[in-house]
Amino acid sequence: MCEEDGPKSTISFAMVIAGSLISIVSISNNVLLFISLIRNNRCFKCYFHFILALCFFDIIISVCYMPVILVDSLKDWTKWIELARAWWPFFVYGLAMTHVCMTTACYILIAVAYERYLITIRSYTLKQFQKRRSWWCFACLSIGILTKGGMLMELDVFPSPDITCKNTVMEYFVDVTEITKSVWYGTIYKFWFRNIATVFLPFFLLLLINLGIVLELRSQMQHAFGNRSRRRFSLRMQSRTNVRQATATMLFICVIYLISNVVNVFITAWEFIDIESLQTR
Repeated sequence: MCEEDGPKSTISFAMVIAGSLISIVSISNNVLLFISLIRNNRCFKCYFHFILALCFFDIIISVCYMPVILVDSLKDWTKWIELARAWWPFFVYGLAMTHVCMTTACYILIAVAYERYLITIRSYTLKQFQKRRSWWCFACLSIGILTKGGMLMELDVFPSPDITCKNTVMEYFVDVTEITKSVWYGTIYKFWFRNIATVFLPFFLLLLINLGIVLELRSQMQHAFGNRSRRRFSLRMQSRTNVRQATATMLFICVIYLISNVVNVFITAWEFIDIESLQTR
């Protein structure tokens, strides 16, 4: 007999609905911000360039969430076969697109943080970095495709071998393909390279960049207060206030990202250290 999943819990239903509502709010806010930025003639000549790219990829992530997660849950809850048949062809592509955009947005956030670090230390390489914002966005997208694009080959939709599942939501199921069982792909690329490039590297890069910004700001404040007697002290402090406020906003966003990814980093590190105990507990 075709065995279906057990009844869905109220908590899982509430989490999916909450995630969908957050996605709708995210789409609305990012679309408005994207339209406002794209109409600005200076958008591609200032730091708004990175913000515009972040909005674009955030919109894709939020749009893909609902068909990938919400529709998946709805087809299981309602047993609606037509919905399931519409979902199966989309799932792998939608999931891969979501993960590519998430990784791309993560590295764009690193680029934003690094630009703010260059501004903070008043680096002579700042102008060269700012002239290549488009190139950095393309590089971030390339990293996303390189690390997560392979999901298109890793997952596929297979027909259920149980004939009693015919014309039910269990008629097909999603599973990994044979390529994930190879050492070069499944172990070296998927486990080692992908986890390092998409979990550990972004986390610690943002951590180090933000730490450098905080230390530099503290040093500048101590130096400024040590030179109060100078006539231009108030003017210098006023001109730097806007920079510090923008930096504080960026730091807040980065800290939110770091906090939200602590669990992911911890679990991934556990996989590297002792994956067997993680699978048995």
